[in-house]
Amino acid sequence: MEARSVPGGGLRATRNLAEALVGESRFSDVAVYGPSHSRENGAGAGVRSFPNDGMQPFSYAFYGGLRNAITEYKPDIVHAMGLYTGMLATFLQRSDKPFKVVVTVHRTSPPRFRILSRFALSWLSNRVDHATFLTRYQADYYITKVGFTPRTWSIVPNVIPKKTIDQPSVARLRRDLLGETRCDHLVVYAGRLIRSKQLDVFVRTLSVLRDMSYRVGGVIVGTGPEAYVSSLQKLAVQLSVDKLIVFAGLQERPEDYLAAADLVLFPTLHEALPNLLVESYMLGRPVVMSAIAPMADLVKDKEDSLVVREHDPILYARAVRELLTDKALYERIAESARVTYARSYDPFVVAEKYAQIYMSLLRP
Repeated sequence: MEARSVPGGGLRATRNLAEALVGESRFSDVAVYGPSHSRENGAGAGVRSFPNDGMQPFSYAFYGGLRNAITEYKPDIVHAMGLYTGMLATFLQRSDKPFKVVVTVHRTSPPRFRILSRFALSWLSNRVDHATFLTRYQADYYITKVGFTPRTWSIVPNVIPKKTIDQPSVARLRRDLLGETRCDHLVVYAGRLIRSKQLDVFVRTLSVLRDMSYRVGGVIVGTGPEAYVSSLQKLAVQLSVDKLIVFAGLQERPEDYLAAADLVLFPTLHEALPNLLVESYMLGRPVVMSAIAPMADLVKDKEDSLVVREHDPILYARAVRELLTDKALYERIAESARVTYARSYDPFVVAEKYAQIYMSLLRP
């Protein structure tokens, strides 16, 4: 279950996990409590949906909807995507209808809701049956700094499903993008357009590459606050790289743009477990990534990515140029990225980890 009034990353993780559990035949009866009005995030085959469309998470309607879903469905396990939903689940536990509670932490910053004080988190820590964190960094942060100290926990990433790529369509898309930017190479970003992603650095990096007499086109996929998107477009004009950048907006298949590009440029300031990174690994697209603490155990410099130590467009440009001029390095990183995805993020691998957690909780 996911505490959002609109679809978000946690909801995608919830849907993907439910569908992977059913698809791998580990569980035949799975339900999701969360928004359902987005086609992309609708429940898949074999997954029952209890919609909470339009409900504000911190409301009686949301709590009542969850209570009704649990009463009707009678789950053996409630898997809460977030501490807030984990707390609601523990409130609804009854001795005559027992169920186990698993909580997944999705943030690498303090909880969204003020109700989750250190006292409340201590209370929750003693009542959840198991907690999962997306990364080692996140576990350390929540246990040592936030005060969420579950008795048993493990590190399990989100399920980010494999994407089927239609190669002829992607080849046409690449030709169109190269033609529009009049460049020989493409770098891409796909995701939310917000300040913490540092897309101004993305734009400035293209300017530096142009000054190096190395024409590289940029593609920015996604949407965000209108004022921020406008500021990026104005910056591109100021730096005279507006002709080199395509603002593609929201796309139903952003993975096609990743596949059409040569590499991914990701100068972010703050992440938990970014879909962009994992999908890039899946597609074998090298990532030029910022060196931020939450990513320390997710990226390996010159193995499955290139890591830039400072938020400097010149350094990002040099890393991009290195990948595009060193074919052996490019191929080595691309292959290592694919191996990383298969080893750590393949939906079957992640679903199996959760299946083992669930079964351990259900044993007498």
